[in-house]
Amino acid sequence: MKGTLSSFDLVEADDTYSYKLLQHLASLEGSEKGVTELVRGSRGGGRPYVNASGGSLGVGYLIEATGLHKILECVLQIRNEAGGNQVKGVERALALSWRGNPTATGAVAILSR
Repeated sequence: MKGTLSSFDLVEADDTYSYKLLQHLASLEGSEKGVTELVRGSRGGGRPYVNASGGSLGVGYLIEATGLHKILECVLQIRNEAGGNQVKGVERALALSWRGNPTATGAVAILSR
């Protein structure tokens, strides 16, 4: 997946802890360079838009259901049914979930129209 985040319209990534969002994005991108700009740019309409749902801070910590929520948000965005969270023109989305301590397990799902 190295260097491919810009090919997505939306990324819903785990942000259970604030640093984890940046860590996950850097891992997906294959580099730490540009990750902060990626998050800032998404708020200005850049692609990909990151955590349109508001993430764990906006939705709440859903424990074992966090991954399901990430996928649900991606599906709603692709179907243009996300209401006030809708990002215009979402065709391709990536959902990333991390199970949390003490494990290192996680999952990534790619969804498209």
